[in-house]
Amino acid sequence: MATLLTASLISTFAGVGSLVFGFASTVVTARMLGAHGTGLVAFAIWFATTAATVAGLGIQHIVLRYIGTPGNDDGREAGLARALLKPFNISTFVTTIGMLAWAAYQWSLSDAEATSVWIATAVFFVIFAYASIALSAARGTHDFADNTRQVFLGCVAQVPFVIVGAYFFGAAGALLGQMVRHLPTAFSLRKYVSGPPSPRERLTPAMYAYGRNNWFSRMIGLAIWTRIEFVFLGLN
Repeated sequence: MATLLTASLISTFAGVGSLVFGFASTVVTARMLGAHGTGLVAFAIWFATTAATVAGLGIQHIVLRYIGTPGNDDGREAGLARALLKPFNISTFVTTIGMLAWAAYQWSLSDAEATSVWIATAVFFVIFAYASIALSAARGTHDFADNTRQVFLGCVAQVPFVIVGAYFFGAAGALLGQMVRHLPTAFSLRKYVSGPPSPRERLTPAMYAYGRNNWFSRMIGLAIWTRIEFVFLGLN
């Protein structure tokens, strides 16, 4: 009970801190860039996080569910995460190339602002995607204290980087400043993927089915909420 209470308090602290610093960063962005710049940053963050969900293929859910399975030792846990990292790397790489290709197209149209924003979006996407894997691994192994430290470090760095980025580079800089929030978590992935990958027979069909079902569920949710948003925009 004490362990559960401690984990809940730590998670609550991380959530509240993330909310406060995120709100502060949004206010700073709005004050420095105005409605247009804030809209660009908001859309880019939405696009990058949505792309991370799509490109994740449900792998985050598999890691969260199975990396901390009772009876697993540290080697098995690291091996599971590392084995699942290969398809995740491929999907993330392809998605990133697509974003950079669109940025190149914007460059061909001589739209420097759109080009810089799409490049920043690609960078944000990569960091956020790997941070999501690390976050799932931390939660699956009940490593709440270390995860909270990573979140706190990212939150503390987020606001000043947003200010500097927005001042010198506009919307793209503010977006990269928002990305700093996820950097410590993304870099913490190393400790969850150290060691050789798990043999393929340990990646059971049940694991893939679990990830696939969760992925389909998220896709349906994204599609529904996006359409509902369009309905309200149309009514207004």
